[in-house]
Amino acid sequence: MKPERLILSAWGPYPEETDIDFKKAGEDGLFLITGPTGSGKTTLFDGISFALFGEVSGSVRENSSLRSDFAMPEMETFVRLFFVHRKKHYEIFRSPRYERQKKRGSGTVAQAEKAELFCEGELLADGAREVTEAMQALLGLNAVQFKQVSMIAQGEFQKLLIAGAKERTQIFRTIFHTRNVETTCRLVSEQAKALYASYNNLMQRIQEAAAGIEADTEEELSELCVKKGDFAQLLQVLSGWIEKEKKEYKKKDKEYTALEKETAGAALLIEQSKRRQRLLENIEAFCEEQKLLQQYLEEQKKELERISKEQPEEKLASIEEALATIQEQKEIYLKWKREQEDLTAEEQELQKLQEQYLAQEQKEKESQAGYEQIFSMYRRMSAGILARDLKEGIPCPVCGSLKHPHKAQEAQTVSQEELERAKKEWDRQREKTAGLHARTAECYAQVRVHREQLEREALQLPREETLSQEEENLLQKKTYYKKIKETAEKQRKDIEKKQLEAERLQAKQEALERELSECPQEQVSYSEEWLAGCREQMDRLTAEKERLNARITVNEKSLKSIQDKQGDVTELKKRYGIVSDVEQLIKGNNPKRLVWEQYVLSVYFDIMLHAANLRLAPMSDGRYEMFRVEGVGDLRSRDSLEIEVLDHYTGKKRSAKTLSGGEAFKASLSLALGMSDMIQSYAGGIEVDALFIDEGFGALDAQSLDQALNVLQGLTGKNCMIGIISHVQELKDRIEKQIVIEKTNTGSRVKG
Repeated sequence: MKPERLILSAWGPYPEETDIDFKKAGEDGLFLITGPTGSGKTTLFDGISFALFGEVSGSVRENSSLRSDFAMPEMETFVRLFFVHRKKHYEIFRSPRYERQKKRGSGTVAQAEKAELFCEGELLADGAREVTEAMQALLGLNAVQFKQVSMIAQGEFQKLLIAGAKERTQIFRTIFHTRNVETTCRLVSEQAKALYASYNNLMQRIQEAAAGIEADTEEELSELCVKKGDFAQLLQVLSGWIEKEKKEYKKKDKEYTALEKETAGAALLIEQSKRRQRLLENIEAFCEEQKLLQQYLEEQKKELERISKEQPEEKLASIEEALATIQEQKEIYLKWKREQEDLTAEEQELQKLQEQYLAQEQKEKESQAGYEQIFSMYRRMSAGILARDLKEGIPCPVCGSLKHPHKAQEAQTVSQEELERAKKEWDRQREKTAGLHARTAECYAQVRVHREQLEREALQLPREETLSQEEENLLQKKTYYKKIKETAEKQRKDIEKKQLEAERLQAKQEALERELSECPQEQVSYSEEWLAGCREQMDRLTAEKERLNARITVNEKSLKSIQDKQGDVTELKKRYGIVSDVEQLIKGNNPKRLVWEQYVLSVYFDIMLHAANLRLAPMSDGRYEMFRVEGVGDLRSRDSLEIEVLDHYTGKKRSAKTLSGGEAFKASLSLALGMSDMIQSYAGGIEVDALFIDEGFGALDAQSLDQALNVLQGLTGKNCMIGIISHVQELKDRIEKQIVIEKTNTGSRVKG
């Protein structure tokens, strides 16, 4: 949610209709709301909060006192807010309940509260409660959460910074809604009482069952135990034969414990000696590594300076232009090559047609020969038929001769149909040959024209070898300068990384030196061989204990019936013990004397401090980091919400109450921003892109003011609008975009 425009009418110190254009003041940036004390700077945020939720931001302001005392009677009191949320534009009109003069006659009349919500010109809700519910659903926030996310009020988080434990608990209980933890504690107590009552009831049932026990050798004692209800004594009598092995087990266990204690002490001394030696070796290694790292950094910086002189970026731009030109020429050449490939395909097609034509021509000849052969046979057959009827002295019907010395012999019979089929086959092959001849001739003409065209174009083409050579040369240069550029970037990152590594090494070395100073230098009189022998003896004792324990477990099976009855009691007692322990734990009866609610609050507090430290680090040049005090200083207290500050200049932690005024403001501002981040994160993806900061900058020096403004300016880079409410002159000089409020004896107004 980001405000774009706010109109106030007869509102607070503004007697007339006042129009504030936030888009002009700083839609995506940092701007200042400035004016004299009491002029109505915070009233602008009050107007936004009232428009959205029907409530103002200040804890002392009431809705019934919102009408301006300077307003004329005819002026209507209302707010109108235009804002954008998730790329949609909304408009809210809201008028509070107030007393106005009657339009006719004297006296006053109550003006009812009104509210309307529009989206892109469409009415979404009408009525004060309906509009408030619609805004809570739209933004995912209520009025209190909206103030926590969007408004850093005067001194509120500074109070949180220096507040006492009880006061801070009350503040966090309201912020994090942990009152339901009290209900859980009550339920745990009730469950503990119920379990204790069940335990007593079950014990009575076991007494009834124990009254029926019969013992063969301990009748009198058993009867006495039954009558008195002394089940502990009864169990002791029944399990007396097991005690001997248990005593032996305890003896072995005692020996094992003593040996374990001595071995642990010896092992600790040996390990401390080894640890000290390791620390000395590590410190020496860190010193040598730091020396090599500094030499490496100096060499890299010189190399980076040398590479930067070659201007790789300018050279790469020139090479890219030349490569583009060569690419155009290569495209022309590639197009000619594709045409050449097409010509080759056409020539192959021509060759294929020529081969088909020759083959068809051969088939035509074979068909012709077949026809001629059949035709010759047909003639011989006809001659044979004529010769068969020739007689001497009778004229030949063909030549008219009267003599027939050489008559034709009868040949193989050939029908007229066979002769016609052979003739048709020959005709068909001749037609096919003619068709192939025409196609071959057409293809030949096309190939010849295409070849001549490509030969003419080849005379104007650039040489492929020349283009490739030029391109290769340019690519080599491009690779060279690109490598230089990448090397430079890599060296810059490497230098930054190595510098950070050098700082980390220094910090590690200092930590190791501190650890070494705390490591005792005692003389070690134990040896590894002695320690190994003790451990072998411990292994033997462990084996003997396991053997005894196994025998005891087997022997105790005879008590199964009684133990089964006692099992429910044990289980119930165990459950009661767990619940009772939980009850005591959540009430604060634990080593840390930490009440459960305090634990829950501490988790939220740690998350909030983590987010706050992300802001505090740049505002304090990395000097300060806030932590929650882990221990409880006052044993009478069960609170653990104190704040301490780690001063990285001294390496020591101290109370947040010791911070100076400017430092305390930066810490409280960081807490406020961390709270805003945390509320938005836990509210399920809400979007509130506006933040108002009310005063507090007057306690900062020039450097701290620059740091705080830089952090806030960084937030604006996330499409966030930040308005600082202040009359500090240094802010007026540093922030260009301003909403200036003038205060007069007839009310306030926005300048310009």
